[in-house]
Amino acid sequence: MPASGGGWRLDSLVVTRYNASNRPVWDSCHRWNSATNQWGLSERHRYHYYSSGSFAGYDSVIVKHAPLNPSDRQHFFYTNLSGGRLQIEIRDSTLSGGGSWRAGFRYFIWGPRARLEAGGDFDILLIQAFSGSNWENAIRIYNFLSGGRLDSTTRWINVRYLVNLPADLIVRGYTYYYYDASSRLDRKRDTLWLESPSSGPAQAGWTWYFYTGSATRPSKDSTVFRDYGTGVSISVNFYTYDANSNLIRVETDTCSFSNPSICRDYRRKRYSYRQGTSIYIPSLPPYVQPIIPSPVCGGCTVGLTLEQPTPYRIVDMMGHIVAEGNLPAGQTTLPIPSLSGIYTIQIGNYSQKVLILP
Repeated sequence: MPASGGGWRLDSLVVTRYNASNRPVWDSCHRWNSATNQWGLSERHRYHYYSSGSFAGYDSVIVKHAPLNPSDRQHFFYTNLSGGRLQIEIRDSTLSGGGSWRAGFRYFIWGPRARLEAGGDFDILLIQAFSGSNWENAIRIYNFLSGGRLDSTTRWINVRYLVNLPADLIVRGYTYYYYDASSRLDRKRDTLWLESPSSGPAQAGWTWYFYTGSATRPSKDSTVFRDYGTGVSISVNFYTYDANSNLIRVETDTCSFSNPSICRDYRRKRYSYRQGTSIYIPSLPPYVQPIIPSPVCGGCTVGLTLEQPTPYRIVDMMGHIVAEGNLPAGQTTLPIPSLSGIYTIQIGNYSQKVLILP
C-alpha cells in the first residue's frame, strides 16, 4: 500500500495452497508488523471436500482459525432426492469460551441438482436459528419458475431471530419478475407487509431495467427504482462501459416524484483498469466484522469505507463466482447480486457470508 512519505510499504500477504483439483486447501492471511519487520498471521481458513461418492469434490467442512485456534466452522451435507433434485444442508457453529461448539444458523436448500450446480436459482430456502434447545424457523423463501425463468418469489421472515428481539415479528413479502422479448429482466415488483403483531400489505417498490441493443452484461445500461416507503422516492442509475465491457462510470440521479422527468445528479463513480504482471490483494483489518448487513436486498448497494483500493469477489453457494472487480479507496459502494440466495462476499482477505433476499 502507499506509504505516507511516497513509495510503497508492505501491508498484507495472502498465501493459498491448492489440491490436485485446483481447489483451496488452506489460505493464510498475514499482516506486516513494521515494528518487528515480520509478517504476523492474522487469520486462516481450512477447506475440506468430500472425496468419494456422488458428491465428491463438494464442500464438506470450512473451518476458520483466528489465527491459530478454530473459531467458526460450516458443515455441508447433501442428499439426492427423487426426480434429480438435491437437498443441501449447511450448519454454522462457533467455538465457545468453554471449548465446545455452539450452533448458530442452519440452512436447507432444495432444487434440481443440475440447476444448482450451474449456479441457478433454488426452489426453496429454509433458514433456522438455534434458540434455547430448539431449531426455530427464521426465514422461508420460495422461488417459482416458468419456462426456465424466475417468475415470482415469496418469503416469510421472523425478524426476532435475526436481531434478537424478545418476541416474534413476522414479515411477509413477494416479488414478481417481468422479462422483455429477449428474455432479459426488465421489471421487478416488490410487495412487503408486516403480519404480526399488526398487519397490512404495502407496495415496497418497482425496479425497471433498460438495455441497449443486445446487451447481455450483468449490470444493465440503466435502472430506475421507485421506493414506496415512508414516502415515495425515485432514483435512476446510468452505467457506462469501455470496449472490453468493463464498467467505467456509474451515475445516480434522484428524481422528482411529481415530475419524474426532472432528475438531479446525486453521485458519480468512475472506475479505471490496468493490466499488471502480478496480483496484489490487500487485506482488511480482522476486527472489521461484519461490515455487510445480512440479510440484504437483491440488487441493492452496500456502502463501505476502505483505506486502499481493494479487490472483491462474490461467490454463490455452489462456489461459482457471480461478480468480481476492484473497489476504490475511500467511501464506495458494493453492488449486491439481484438473485436471492446465500453468497460469500470476499473483500481483500476478508470473507463474510450474506443472505440476499428478493
